[in-house]
Amino acid sequence: AQQGPPIVVRQQQERQGLSGGEVALAVGLGVGLAALGVGLAIAAADHNEDERRYQQEQRARERDQAWREREQMMRDREHAKELAWQEREARLERMEAEEDRERIRESMEREKEMLRLEMEKEAAYKDREAAMRERELEKEVALLEREKLLDTIEDMEREAEVEAIARDREAYIAELEAERAEMIAEMQADAEEREAQDQEIAVGAAGGR
Repeated sequence: AQQGPPIVVRQQQERQGLSGGEVALAVGLGVGLAALGVGLAIAAADHNEDERRYQQEQRARERDQAWREREQMMRDREHAKELAWQEREARLERMEAEEDRERIRESMEREKEMLRLEMEKEAAYKDREAAMRERELEKEVALLEREKLLDTIEDMEREAEVEAIARDREAYIAELEAERAEMIAEMQADAEEREAQDQEIAVGAAGGR
């Protein structure tokens, strides 16, 4: 409670029968209590300030931690996107490489098939040519034999060794001449057929290329 200045208090205490030492003690005790109250108030205020600063620093640290975590999360997300993009690019490259290999394989298969067909055509052409040459040779041999027979008949006529052949000389010679003309015509036809086949093969080879 409000007691007034120390002198007034001392006078009041003296009127109440207190000695001077007791008054001084009371005054000192009051001053000490007042100083203690002030000190406690100051300490409480300092404590509150420290607590406030601590809370501010704690909130700042929490904000920094949250910001760093958010940045790390964003970096992780960007890294994941980059890895996914790289994987997609690698997959596309593998698919393109596989498509290139497939196109190369198909092209090689087509070339092999064309080569096989060309070789078959060439083999068939050689077989036909060999067969035609064999027929021509047979016809040439037969023609030579007939010509030799004609020469023999003519010799026999000149020598008068075979009267029957001499009598039928003209008819027989005419028959042999007709056969020779027929064989020559067949040989010419075979030659024309071979020339036509050569042209057909040449046109087919030019078209294949």
